Amino acid sequence: MFVIKKVGLLSPCLIFALAMLFFAQAVFAQDKPETSSQSPDTPPKAEVSKSTEVLQNILQKQTGEEKAKDKKLTVVRYVPATPQNIVRLMWALGAYDLNDSAAVSNYIHRIECALYDKYYNDEFEWRKVQLATVSYLKKYAEGFSNYIEIIQPVQIGRYDFDLQGFSIRNENELYNMTAIQISDSRGGYTTCNFPAEESRFATVAIVKLKNPLNIDFIRVPHALAKEYIRFLEERHGHLVEDKEVYLRYRLRIDRFLQVESLPNIGDSLVFSGKVMQIDVYADQEMFLPLFSQKFD
Repeated sequence: MFVIKKVGLLSPCLIFALAMLFFAQAVFAQDKPETSSQSPDTPPKAEVSKSTEVLQNILQKQTGEEKAKDKKLTVVRYVPATPQNIVRLMWALGAYDLNDSAAVSNYIHRIECALYDKYYNDEFEWRKVQLATVSYLKKYAEGFSNYIEIIQPVQIGRYDFDLQGFSIRNENELYNMTAIQISDSRGGYTTCNFPAEESRFATVAIVKLKNPLNIDFIRVPHALAKEYIRFLEERHGHLVEDKEVYLRYRLRIDRFLQVESLPNIGDSLVFSGKVMQIDVYADQEMFLPLFSQKFD
């Protein structure tokens, strides 16, 4: 029981608070069970608490793994379209099978040619190399990059002061492009870069684009174009009318389609993909950027 001393009139807030307190006590006394025995169907509070804790730990772990997985998936790494990276690309897209001994041997020959040269003629050691490569590919092939970049030189005309940019000469070559050749067999053959014995191991690669690409003009602000002209003069010691820039294509390769024998090219691996970004540089070393455009 509460004893209230006579100290004058109570404030309305205090009266309300006291009334609620008495009401709560009455409800609690009315709802309180007569015995403290727990229903046999109700799990002990300790067990409920423990189960809740375990469930929360599982959910937190799953959430952490999903976040880590999502973070990993967002990492994009562009690699040059070398013969070695074309082989890795084929494995990343599932074009070869781990049970295919010839495909595994081709991977070793392209990627680890020193091991190929050293052990291929020793059947027992070579078998060990093959099995080790299969284990490696099983674990890491899905992580090989399917993002490729290539560099293409193009000729440009004189600077257009009204449009602020350079027109591309032979623009028909870059108009309505539906496919891009990302690798070829030029450069001579070495121990690691050799003619393919089977067409499915070709290193010439073509990417069919999901959306046609059109490039006929490169917009370059006046000040940057002037810097580009001075750059050419300092590098070559003089200026000529024919100027050259370098286009860097960055592509996402989505799927391997088939092997095709193309005129003037030969056996080629054909992929489908999308141009993600085009950058234009004054030089092949990409010291001076002139233009950049991303594609959704």
